[in-house]
Amino acid sequence: MKTQSSALKAAMRLSAVVFTAFCFCHAAYGQRTMRDQNLLTASVQTPCTGSRDFGASVSYGRYLLDAYWKASASVVPRGVQLSTGDRMDLLAIRAGADYMHRIATVRSRAFSLYGGGGAFIGYELYDPLSRLPANIHTGLEDGAFIYGITASVEAEVFITRRIAFTAGCTLPMTFGSVSRWLRVNATAGLRLNI
Repeated sequence: MKTQSSALKAAMRLSAVVFTAFCFCHAAYGQRTMRDQNLLTASVQTPCTGSRDFGASVSYGRYLLDAYWKASASVVPRGVQLSTGDRMDLLAIRAGADYMHRIATVRSRAFSLYGGGGAFIGYELYDPLSRLPANIHTGLEDGAFIYGITASVEAEVFITRRIAFTAGCTLPMTFGSVSRWLRVNATAGLRLNI
């Protein structure tokens, strides 16, 4: 009987310790990125091949335990060579969302490598500044609805406690566009953790 009583007391103590640890222990906050921390990113992008058109993007997101998500708005200029030899400018205005999983990091998270992807929708304007000569008729409307998916790889390097430099590569597959549907883009930007 005494052995049962001792075992019951030990089990109660162990249960109290586990309950206390479960209720009062939280994630460590000594790292540069932590769960539920907000982030703002401004970046530029350019195709790795072809003409050097620079686009811009602004995004808001939030870190998760081993990842982050973001919602973004971007303006992406592109060009298409016509059969006449002229270049028709395109301007894609897109909204999208991405999920990026942390592939590798250092203990302080001063450097992290992410991989992931997302989806986007938008509108593509054809010759928005009316630069094509009047005698060239493309047979296109003023623009078209576009949508697609993106695969991405991104490196994040903190230069201060809250500001990070980002560099990466995106592979957007765009449907509904008159330009190439698959591109490889290089990206660079600054991220502020708030």
